Amino acid sequence: MATPGIDKREVNQEKRIAQGTTSGALTAREARRLNRGEARIDKAEDHAEADGKVTRHERKQITAMQRAESKAIYLQKHDRQVDLNHDGKRDRKG
Repeated sequence: MATPGIDKREVNQEKRIAQGTTSGALTAREARRLNRGEARIDKAEDHAEADGKVTRHERKQITAMQRAESKAIYLQKHDRQVDLNHDGKRDRKG
């Protein structure tokens, strides 16, 4: 069973992480941590799809994981730690 809503959100969250890295709103460490979270969600989705059917419970679980990751992305992008020169080090903390 396809998971179009889950897949769409996954793409959106990956774009948000990439944009945060490009703009300097995310440090390299923050981006790595967030990407690991996305990988955990991918693994859960693959596990759910393995038998050919994503149950309501599995979908709910993946959605909750995505919601938590979305919140983490927001918090990390808005925590005033920036890497404007993209050297992997935090430039300032406001």
